[in-house]
Amino acid sequence: MDHGRRYTLHLYGPAGLYRGEAPVRLGAKALFILYYLALEGPTRREVLAELLWGHPQALQNLRVELFRLKEALQAPLFSPRQDPLRLPSWIGLDEARRGEALEELERAGGEEWVHEKRAELEKAPQAPPDLLEALEGVGPPFLLVLRGEPGSGRRSLAQALARRLNLPLREGLGREAGVRLLQEPYPEEVDRILQDSRSVYVLLTDLGEDPACLLRLRSRYPPERVRSLLLPPLSFLQARATLLKGLPFLEAARWYLAAGGNPGHLRAGLDSGKEVPQTVRAQVLLLARRLSLPARRALERLSLQKGRIPEPLLEAFEGLPHLAELEEKGFLAYQEGYRFARDRVRRVLMGELPPGMRRHLHEQAVLTLAMSGHAREEAYHRLALGEAQERPLAPPWKEAGRGREVYFLELERAGAWEQEGEGYVLAHLEPHEESLLRLELPPEARFLLLEGEAFREEDPYGLEVSLQGAPPLALEGRFSLAFLASSRPILRFQGQGVAAFTLKAFTEGSRPLKVLTFGTGLEEG
Repeated sequence: MDHGRRYTLHLYGPAGLYRGEAPVRLGAKALFILYYLALEGPTRREVLAELLWGHPQALQNLRVELFRLKEALQAPLFSPRQDPLRLPSWIGLDEARRGEALEELERAGGEEWVHEKRAELEKAPQAPPDLLEALEGVGPPFLLVLRGEPGSGRRSLAQALARRLNLPLREGLGREAGVRLLQEPYPEEVDRILQDSRSVYVLLTDLGEDPACLLRLRSRYPPERVRSLLLPPLSFLQARATLLKGLPFLEAARWYLAAGGNPGHLRAGLDSGKEVPQTVRAQVLLLARRLSLPARRALERLSLQKGRIPEPLLEAFEGLPHLAELEEKGFLAYQEGYRFARDRVRRVLMGELPPGMRRHLHEQAVLTLAMSGHAREEAYHRLALGEAQERPLAPPWKEAGRGREVYFLELERAGAWEQEGEGYVLAHLEPHEESLLRLELPPEARFLLLEGEAFREEDPYGLEVSLQGAPPLALEGRFSLAFLASSRPILRFQGQGVAAFTLKAFTEGSRPLKVLTFGTGLEEG
């Protein structure tokens, strides 16, 4: 039976399903299911069950709610074995503004998701200008591939494209023109897409291997009508100008690192007050279930290692046979050794391990790494076990006199730099990241002064700075570091953290200054 579009969900004002002007009596959880499918698209049953109930009987409860929906609407919405669930075409969204977005929907449960969506709708997020520029020339017929993880803003960018083209945003295949979103499960047959000259198809993919649907489309779609865009994380300054606006620097940096710069996850964390909100946890665990069971178990064990994973640990944690699968699915990346592609995903998986097993694996890691001579990695696991760590020796320093400030030149800047006024902002989301600054100082310059504040986790992979290859210094809290500098100093920043600082050069003078002297070739007694 063709229902047309006779039911609508009010996006703004009190949440409810309407047939014409008449409200339809539904339970709170049934209503939540409809809204979730309308705003998120096709969704696995287990995701809905976890969001609404989160206990062993969750799937049975979901089946009961779906039956009640069928009875209330006197029409089948989903086939008994349909998974993922997809909202029927005869239920649509009414976007007329009547009040707050999704009013009272959180009474059903899924509060974190409701708050996240409400914030998105109320703030009407805009796609970054550089990504909007990349959409120039996109118009029917076209295949646009948006790569990114859940929460990265792919749907918002598709909405911006639909507004630009004055076309409706639609889900999946269909006969009407529009900007059509394709996401898992991707269509098996692509002939309808190839024959559709009135639509832009936007295929949402994760950061792993290309789905078979995309490979088939690329082999037959005109290359000049295909474009692929990677949605990067927000920069720290972008996040501070929007979601983190008004927060003190250290608090903003903590939230930014916890979310990995992902706008959706950052919004969910702020709304829930949790660094790992339930929605983010559910998304990561659902992605992990695409792996074979042995690969997933190995990945969970490997999640205890931050940064590069030494080969002896890959072997001890039974990861070696599964490296190809874990890399193809986007969980691991290779860069002078294997590591997690996103440390935030690693932290979620590590949090799923029972405490007893986690401790046992840390102990196993300590033994394995001690025997293979990986001191830094061993120190990380000893710290996780609560063992006191030896503090590094304080760097040598001297009392010197600071004179007048002099100007310097930047010869090279590489890495994750942002400029803020006369200062610098540096945000490393991953433990392996590195940035450098190569300067040229005038002959009279004697000291380089680095002042600012930084946030890092207290482990061997936190943000550090070194000059000319000298031993690194941890950057944490408010800091003021003065270096005895050569004429062409190189500042190297490595490790995970966020810092905002100014950099100044001074001649020698009379005002006292505590100057670090190691590693410069200019040590004085």
